[in-house]
Amino acid sequence: MFVIDCPAHRSRVLLSERRVRSLRNTDAGVLLDLECYCGHVERIRTGRAAAALARDDDPERTSSGSPGPACGRPSR
Repeated sequence: MFVIDCPAHRSRVLLSERRVRSLRNTDAGVLLDLECYCGHVERIRTGRAAAALARDDDPERTSSGSPGPACGRPSR
């Protein structure tokens, strides 16, 4: 299950895996395109490379910080 912020619905929408339209592994991270029930397509970038890019973009966060839980596993 995935949660997106749909601008057409003006709310958060829960989507099942059937709403996945594409899944690509790139150097910038995993790109996931999800289609809302209204037709809006939301692109999500995730994975280790995406976490590293987000960490580099945030001056408040140090490079030694953990990107957080992955795949629903709790962080230690």
